[in-house]
Amino acid sequence: PGPVELLEMFEVMAEIEAVCARLAAARITDAALARLGHISVECEAAVEAQDSDAYYRANERFHALIYSQSGNGFLEQEALRLQRRLMPWRRTQLRVRGRMRQSMQEYAAVVAALTEGDGERAAQVLRQRVWILHRVELDHALGLGDVIGLGRQDLRSDQLCGAARHGSALVETRLGRAGVRVEPLAARQPR
Repeated sequence: PGPVELLEMFEVMAEIEAVCARLAAARITDAALARLGHISVECEAAVEAQDSDAYYRANERFHALIYSQSGNGFLEQEALRLQRRLMPWRRTQLRVRGRMRQSMQEYAAVVAALTEGDGERAAQVLRQRVWILHRVELDHALGLGDVIGLGRQDLRSDQLCGAARHGSALVETRLGRAGVRVEPLAARQPR
């Protein structure tokens, strides 16, 4: 996908994960909470070993367990489908210095919210986590860095996505300087 579609996919993923987390907070079993704890230990070991591949495999299980604990099979399947589609971008962001450690802090907040049955907090943390993922990934994988300010607060992801969706001249100019062509949605061919 191009940058606009990638932004849209991450936007949808953020909301799907938030819904899964909100539902899971009310439905998660004690056994599933224990499995999340075991997966978190695996993630921590991968962080210590600086093994981003092992971390990613554990990360996939962490998210899949939250999807399944939403108690909504359709939602779970859609989340898994989009997770697979975004895999190349989600995976490479773990190689960014400090990202695995930051991810562990986010996991701890998610597990705490699920344990407390706080669906809104669990949803908020996962939604923000996905926005962080796509900001980091676009910054590094697309090489846009300082051009669009994804690593800073001067251009939020939701602003970029909304502006890109409408073919904003600002986004086109900034992405164009980075060598990325952005087509307004109206100009794209139907899928």
